[in-house]
Amino acid sequence: MTKKKYQLIRWIAAIGVLAIVHPSYAEIVATSDAERATKAREAWTATAFAEAEPRPIPIVDMTVRQMIERGLQVVQPTASSLLKEPRPQDGYLTLAERLVDAEDLPVINEAAAVAAGTHEQYYSSSRLIPTSARLTYPYRAAGKIFFEDDGSNFICSGSVIDRRLVVTAGHCVHSGSDGDDGFFENVVFIPAWHEGDAPFKLWAATWIATTPSWASSNGVVPNDADFAIFEVADQDVDGEMRALGDVVGTY
Repeated sequence: MTKKKYQLIRWIAAIGVLAIVHPSYAEIVATSDAERATKAREAWTATAFAEAEPRPIPIVDMTVRQMIERGLQVVQPTASSLLKEPRPQDGYLTLAERLVDAEDLPVINEAAAVAAGTHEQYYSSSRLIPTSARLTYPYRAAGKIFFEDDGSNFICSGSVIDRRLVVTAGHCVHSGSDGDDGFFENVVFIPAWHEGDAPFKLWAATWIATTPSWASSNGVVPNDADFAIFEVADQDVDGEMRALGDVVGTY
């Protein structure tokens, strides 16, 4: 397959993912750089990880939020039809890396567990117990995203939705302004991250896309288009080049 054809397929797939979430998002704002992955891997040293903090919550437009909340009710969970049993190769725990000592990480005060978010959609915010469960599917298909914005390092969360694609919030990869120039730098994904451990390695983004609505929002929420996807580069796993989803599975 030629590089041009592959890029076209990737573009179509991205539009399809965004359109499934909201039919009106038939366009995307994207950035791609062949050297992005190499630069990102080199940027994330133990010191950089130790300095990373949770991404600040975007600016909230309270007027819009109040209007939304008055018309919503809590949606109770039902059995998911999205989970697909993956066929990843087990036994990759030999890939585990200690990226930074746990005692060097900043202390993060966790939010209290709640049943529903500001849009009254049900979700679980409980801690995963035992923490070793993160090494099994489907938990290992979720992880932490690290990125740099204006010289500071931050953390967000993301999930693997295809062999090379990770989905996350738009505000985790883009400032909400400046169009193509608004993307953050050194975006990487670490599945099953816990206190400095990377049991399934670090995966660097090579291509990132978000919605035009978020890219021109000035970073204000609520915004139902505040989401993004990015592609990560394959890497050597036990002597063979593999995609992220082949290692940890996908949602």
